[in-house]
Amino acid sequence: MDHHPILISLDEKVMSLFLNPFRFECAWMAHPSYLLLLQNSWQNDGPFMNNIQLKNNLVVWRMKVFGSIRGKKNNLIGRMEAF
Repeated sequence: MDHHPILISLDEKVMSLFLNPFRFECAWMAHPSYLLLLQNSWQNDGPFMNNIQLKNNLVVWRMKVFGSIRGKKNNLIGRMEAF
């Protein structure tokens, strides 16, 4: 089938979810609180809303727990190149 869902919304919060690409980091799965976050985020509101809720929760959790992994990586690379 060639059906693709279309989301139409005037709400900037909803649209911003789709403008920024979501990047999953494998390191998250090793963190002790990841599985609990995953379980708590997945509710019976339908698959589309579950995905939005999970993404929102992961974005907030990532910043609180890990911070910017790419920023830290770039900082370390810069420091190593300075030697």
